[in-house]
Amino acid sequence: MPENIFEHLMHSLGGCAGRQLDIAILGDISRSLTRDDLTKFRRVVIDMINRVGVAPNGNHFGLITFGNSAWRHNFFNQAKYQNIGNLRELVRLKIKNIAKKGGTRTDLALRLARDDLFNTEKGDRKGAANLLFLFTDGRPYGHNIDDKDLFDRLSRQLEVREFSLI
Repeated sequence: MPENIFEHLMHSLGGCAGRQLDIAILGDISRSLTRDDLTKFRRVVIDMINRVGVAPNGNHFGLITFGNSAWRHNFFNQAKYQNIGNLRELVRLKIKNIAKKGGTRTDLALRLARDDLFNTEKGDRKGAANLLFLFTDGRPYGHNIDDKDLFDRLSRQLEVREFSLI
């Protein structure tokens, strides 16, 4: 088993060598996190981008952050973010501030990933392997009672094939 998070990520991505990837990054920026947590999270994502690369005919990334709500910051097919410098800058800007209101709405982030990122009309490529990385410090918080099974339903709809807890 890999010894640190970077090795684990690269181990997880190892089976994807030579394939085009559409990679969704879902990141918790809720009030339970510290600025140090966000700095570490930002470094991990930028390191992943540097290692696997991004290019118009290569890998594409989509970024969603969540706290009391969820925010999609780009689509896979946005040419601006198929440039490594622009993508790193987006990560630096969006994984910087802690959400102002309480809540950890993982359900909303997963719904955005399903509806906005992993959608061929919005840039998901049929020939690319889809990966989703969910970075959070714990359980969802702030959901309605009626949504208690939403995480499971959304995960099934995203066709989760492998799950790793780091």
